[in-house]
Amino acid sequence: EQARRSIEALKALGARVSLDDFGCGYSSLAYVQKLPLDRIKIDRGFVWEIENDKASRQIVKTIVDLCRNMEIACVAEGVETQAQLQALLALDCHLVQGYYFARPMTAQDAMLYLLREFLPQTATPAADRKVA
Repeated sequence: EQARRSIEALKALGARVSLDDFGCGYSSLAYVQKLPLDRIKIDRGFVWEIENDKASRQIVKTIVDLCRNMEIACVAEGVETQAQLQALLALDCHLVQGYYFARPMTAQDAMLYLLREFLPQTATPAADRKVA
């Protein structure tokens, strides 16, 4: 109850709240049910094996469907390959993050990266790496 109240107070200030690493550790469906979350981030362990493991694909699909039904954004973590990205897109997961797109960087480097990738006058964007 205290966590829910704290999250609601943060949201009233304009913050957005994500449940990270969903599907492992202490994450739980009870959090999804009781906390006013804005998004759920699928643990990279499921993404890592999504190409070759049917159970991982089914778990990701289930989480994506759960998020859609609960009207919560769904983010897949740990995307490192084109094949993983394509598998996630096929499962209707369109918010992704991972080394496939970029490594961690400073705020200044992030601004330069965004300018290069998304402003056509600054450079040729890596169109094959963008998510529809």
